Amino acid sequence: MRGAGNLLGAEQHGQMDVIGYELYCRMLDEEIKKLSGTWTAPIEDTVVKMQEDAYISPSFIPDDGQRMDVYRRIQNVASIKERDDLEEELLDRFGDVPKEVSILSNVSIIRH
Repeated sequence: MRGAGNLLGAEQHGQMDVIGYELYCRMLDEEIKKLSGTWTAPIEDTVVKMQEDAYISPSFIPDDGQRMDVYRRIQNVASIKERDDLEEELLDRFGDVPKEVSILSNVSIIRH
């Protein structure tokens, strides 16, 4: 496990500065729960197989950091209301929401 200095420091490359801290916090939270005896094993992920594209195109959200943030937010979408709220926000911020992004949001609902 890496220290917070390396994790948050200037030595990071690529998207690690965007996703590394969140992973670190999740791992830390899991260890704290294990030590306190409140940890339970996570439920296995649901796999959704389909023949449709489900992604966020750089032409829709050009900034890598913003795109990664939206991927994380979509991953947490668990209801139609949450999906509609997020897609309304994306429409306001970036314009018409591509079909591939809507499919990605729907897959998230299925997985929850």
